[in-house]
Amino acid sequence: MPPCVAWNSVPKEGTCRGTGRSSEPTAFTGDWQGHSEFAYGFLILPSGLAYNGGVDDLTGTVAGCGTGSMYFQQQEISDSKGNLQGQWQIIEGIGTNDLTGVRGSGTFSGVTKPDGS
Repeated sequence: MPPCVAWNSVPKEGTCRGTGRSSEPTAFTGDWQGHSEFAYGFLILPSGLAYNGGVDDLTGTVAGCGTGSMYFQQQEISDSKGNLQGQWQIIEGIGTNDLTGVRGSGTFSGVTKPDGS
């Protein structure tokens, strides 16, 4: 599979794939507060469907659990209009401090704008 020109490239035929990582920490607010760094991979089809997966390292505070760091993985699918849905799961056993034994999973949905936000 050839690499994509950009994260939002749509190939005319076949598929394209790519990888990336955060260039600076991303802020989290709400029940999870702190900052995260991440790495991801993606595959894009000519239909515009994109399959993405990644791992985040969150350092901060989780409401009801405490402060420390933890890792979680995400998988998502998005369509050519930017509609996305996915799931996340905490990777158990590699957290620090209060988040050492934290576990959980969930789902999410949203819309990605053309600029990636």
